[in-house]
Amino acid sequence: MVETGAVRVFGKARPDAIVGIEGVPVEVREDGTFQRDLPLEEGSNIIEVAASDLSGDTVFQSVVVFYTPPPAGLPFTLFYPADGLVVKEPSIAVIGGTQPDAVVGVNGDPADVSELGIFSANVSLTEGANVIEVVATDIEGNTSFRTVVVFYVP
Repeated sequence: MVETGAVRVFGKARPDAIVGIEGVPVEVREDGTFQRDLPLEEGSNIIEVAASDLSGDTVFQSVVVFYTPPPAGLPFTLFYPADGLVVKEPSIAVIGGTQPDAVVGVNGDPADVSELGIFSANVSLTEGANVIEVVATDIEGNTSFRTVVVFYVP
């Protein structure tokens, strides 16, 4: 369930895979990662991802995202990372959604916000527990925030 009218669909496949999200081909980077921002309709949204290899074998995955706008205030959803996540890499992408005109900070640094309200930033991690605080503020002074802890174990 999300409070924002858009989500970022992202994942990883083989670098030579052909990936489509909602039937639209997306770029697969050299490391196999891919992404696409999608607007949501209020209520239930089924998002489908298909990945095919060069021999034509295809894997499908779908997920249901339920969009419910907040009754008041600033919509805000932190998509990634989850609280308590353990990672082996020294940095992590922080991804979420809010209003397109909101200002977002991640650990005090500004984050890029897309025209759909999707924001992202990379955070460098130190070994052990890392607190990540994300704050969004709109022009009317409404503020929303989330704090998560990510554990970096090299």
